[in-house]
Amino acid sequence: MTNVFLKLTTTLTLLLSCINFAIAQPQSEVYNCQYNEFDNALRAGYSRLNEPPIFTNFKVEGNALYAREDYRRPDWVLFGSLVGGKEIQGVDADSHGTFTNLQNKTFNLNYLAQYSIDLQTGKAKVEAIIRGAPGGTWRGNMTGTCLTDSQAAAIEARRTASRTPDEAQALLLGFFKDKTAHFQIGNVIDQNFGALPKIAATDASYRRKFLRGWVEYRSSQTNYLVRLEISNFESVNPQGAQDTCTTSARSVVVKGAHGSLSGGNFDFPTDPLVKEMQINEDSKWIYTLHTDPKAMFNGSYSIDWRRSTFVRTNNANPGWTRFDVSTPNRVPYASIGVTDKLADDVESAIRSLQSTCKGRS
Repeated sequence: MTNVFLKLTTTLTLLLSCINFAIAQPQSEVYNCQYNEFDNALRAGYSRLNEPPIFTNFKVEGNALYAREDYRRPDWVLFGSLVGGKEIQGVDADSHGTFTNLQNKTFNLNYLAQYSIDLQTGKAKVEAIIRGAPGGTWRGNMTGTCLTDSQAAAIEARRTASRTPDEAQALLLGFFKDKTAHFQIGNVIDQNFGALPKIAATDASYRRKFLRGWVEYRSSQTNYLVRLEISNFESVNPQGAQDTCTTSARSVVVKGAHGSLSGGNFDFPTDPLVKEMQINEDSKWIYTLHTDPKAMFNGSYSIDWRRSTFVRTNNANPGWTRFDVSTPNRVPYASIGVTDKLADDVESAIRSLQSTCKGRS
């Protein structure tokens, strides 16, 4: 009987200790940060600083605070303090970066970075003193947002829910019309440049031979990049009827085509599809387009958000975000490029149209 009692007591003690252990484990919240560029107070400009060693993630675990950096310091380290449970404050005096000047000379930099992050609003500010740079000490401020995944999802949900399809269309059309956004269509998709309109061509060089006339010296199969003029953006379907779920460019006009290898250049609508360029009396090039780009691209272009998908990418120019759209059109791709500050608005507009228009005829 005593053994049974001891076993029950031991089991109960272990069970209570497991419960206490589970209760005692602090809940952790991870805040992911996105920063803007350093302000103008930083001489020489952020664009010439190599990736700065700024903490990109913070983890609150009970009363403990940790930080990490995506590139140089991927492991969590103890950092700063949590003030009133609402604000992260701390100074990082052990970060190092580099700067490359226009003469391609690299300088090693020491950063002293002071962080202030409001966990309720997500607003973040980094004040940096940078030593080791040419010309003395640099100073600059960087602002941004630090949010948990749930906070970011809630903000995105509010944005999407608060924007009607008409408002989403108005935002996109406004950006296209005033050229705040760059819009391009293409029959191929490039990882770095997005949608590109291209056509196959042959570049051939000829030399004049005695008694033989012009003889082909060499030729190559290549692709020409087509130059388009895209305008007249409206919310209409391909038949011209008003349609909230479709974003259209009513006018797409081929203006030219250019070959990057030989420098062949076509101007439309005046040039034929075969063009000859005389180099000298004994040498010339003949450029031949295999397809008439006017027949392929001229007309109108529509994105039906009921049947189109998109991918957001940062493989664009620094400070810009691109949205690559796949459509069922004969020219299947479109790309929308905007500054990073407008990217979230464009994405929420697209998602609003997709979610609202799904299932509509």
